[in-house]
Amino acid sequence: MDLTPNDINTVQASVIGSMLIDDNCVGRVLQELTPEDFLSDAYRSIYLGIRSVFSAGRPVDLITLLGALQADPSVEWARLLRECMEITPTAANVGAYIPILQAQSRLARIKTLGSQVATADTLDEAAELLDKIRAIQAGGSRLRITTMDQAVVRFLERQEKQTEPEYLRWGFSALNSRLHIGRGKFVVLGGYPSDGKTALALQMALAMSERRRVGFYSLETDEDTLTDRLIAGRANISMDGIKLRTLTSDDFAAVADASAVLSGRQLELITTGGLTVEDIGVSALSRRYDVIVVDYIQLLRPSTHRRSRYEEITDISMALHTYAQRTGVTVLGLSQLARPDRSSKARRAPRMSDLRESGQLEQDADAIMLLYREAPDDPTSRRVLVLEKNKEGETGQIYLRFDGSVQTFAPAASKDLPRPTSTRPREPGYQQVSFRDLPDNTPVPFNAGTEKTREENIP
Repeated sequence: MDLTPNDINTVQASVIGSMLIDDNCVGRVLQELTPEDFLSDAYRSIYLGIRSVFSAGRPVDLITLLGALQADPSVEWARLLRECMEITPTAANVGAYIPILQAQSRLARIKTLGSQVATADTLDEAAELLDKIRAIQAGGSRLRITTMDQAVVRFLERQEKQTEPEYLRWGFSALNSRLHIGRGKFVVLGGYPSDGKTALALQMALAMSERRRVGFYSLETDEDTLTDRLIAGRANISMDGIKLRTLTSDDFAAVADASAVLSGRQLELITTGGLTVEDIGVSALSRRYDVIVVDYIQLLRPSTHRRSRYEEITDISMALHTYAQRTGVTVLGLSQLARPDRSSKARRAPRMSDLRESGQLEQDADAIMLLYREAPDDPTSRRVLVLEKNKEGETGQIYLRFDGSVQTFAPAASKDLPRPTSTRPREPGYQQVSFRDLPDNTPVPFNAGTEKTREENIP
């Protein structure tokens, strides 16, 4: 909204006037606005005066407020307060004034900082100013308080909607039915090197981009390689043919069909190195992404130097989680898994605790998926995708076939799946994963087809 300075002053005066003619809205305004949201020094002083009177438990009116403002005799406070009340016919519209004032305040502060960046003397000074701009763009922290009456009403309103909930589509029906991820969530996909986590994330991003704007931030793979993988998978042509430039006329016809589909998707590839979470955040906001994929977390640069790599990854994890919550952008972060001990005879499937270099990822993520080979020494082995953590649903695993020639995953045929051994009959429709403890000296087979500590729960 493009407002003139007079319009902005009117909005500020209307907010102040609303609080003076109806003290029932004082608490709401103080909760949702900060002193920085008032661009005028005089209106900012009035806001602070109202906050001081309200905090002292006194009624907010013209008399009590004048007493709080008399310390500054340079302004005719009585006249200014009466003007605020006269310009505000009703306090019922204060809810509409608040977001307008917030937006104009953020824009004004960004403009001020932008002019300071242009005159900065050092790179560090400019970087510090840019960090402040990013914080303003992200919106800052706002308290969201919901009473139980409001919570129940909102619940019923959501349930009465006839439209299907807008959860992310992962490209696999078995995963779509279990993993319900909406806006502002932080999801981690972990895997060992060369097990295909980038290819899987790219395939997921393509599925999501049919309905959402998706930014794929690759800190490891260049854009041409990512494009080759997308074309190979969508056109079902071999990577060898692409790399060796030996595509046939049939291949080019398939590429043309694939290009028509890809061009209609809302997926953008961003390839660079040395980014911080803040760098990605400001880029994602400027491109208006609904979802961002970060490949991968351990390659992000920490915003501040820490004593250990563990502390750096901890800070990065918390920053990604906070960014998702604050902005409503869903984050899918890829993570390396710590290498298993190959000297041990007892090979086990990876767990959340194997996420490399930080236990904070395990705590911050709303959902965690782990990808690994069923037979660790066989590159052609089926992959197991374990939904290890799911805050709002069931956990479990699915089996996938990975076709390296076209860089795509597909569900493994259910008839090929070895059935897990169980000491009790399996009830029809049973979905929950079950676990039991094993003695410390009991070998645990790594092969998911014979593993006895976890049952497949996603058919």
